[in-house]
Amino acid sequence: MVLIRESFSLFCLTSQYIESSSQLRCILRSLGIPITHDDSVKYFERAESPIDMERLLEIVWKENNESPDPLDEVKSALVAASNGTHLIEAIDLARILETTGEKLTQQETDAILMHLSPEGEPIPVNVLINFLERQLY
Repeated sequence: MVLIRESFSLFCLTSQYIESSSQLRCILRSLGIPITHDDSVKYFERAESPIDMERLLEIVWKENNESPDPLDEVKSALVAASNGTHLIEAIDLARILETTGEKLTQQETDAILMHLSPEGEPIPVNVLINFLERQLY
């Protein structure tokens, strides 16, 4: 709770309220909550009143207790995309990383592909999952 208060105070210097979806997203990410742009916009738009400290606590609780882990979403998509071969083509990987979980930019995806598949060869799913877990945790 202290960490949440500190994040709120740090990002709400001029007000007692969160004033934008980007401010909300920064606070949640500073707390280690992987929230997407679209989700932060939805929270901000659905707020019936300005988002104060109490409302922020509700959002943090909801995100920690109801949201799927983005890495789990990506793992499931990778296994499904491998079609039982346990290998994934670079182009399929790029599509998954740019549209699933904590969506990566094309530049981030390109960097991963250069590291895992410099010549465009299929990537073993287990190698890919291990790589993503090391990068994220």
